[in-house]
Amino acid sequence: MPDTKHSPGPWWLMRTRLGIFVNSDGHPLATVRSAPYRASEDEPNAKLIAAAPTMLDTLEKVRDSLRDMAMTLRLLAQRLGGILRCDPRQR
Repeated sequence: MPDTKHSPGPWWLMRTRLGIFVNSDGHPLATVRSAPYRASEDEPNAKLIAAAPTMLDTLEKVRDSLRDMAMTLRLLAQRLGGILRCDPRQR
């Protein structure tokens, strides 16, 4: 990820009485703290935020794999197209 514009992962959680902090390299990145009636959402939300670098890395790998697969399919189509267009009498 040469053009990464976020704090490098992994990101991890630190729970305190003030809320849940998402940290990277010992520095807080985000605080997840909601109204008491929504407190049950704090942990899942914090985990989702903390998973962002891993999810991004995985999506970039999938993208790269799909590009490689598309290139392979284009080359295969070109070669098969050439074979299928050949006049059998020219062999």
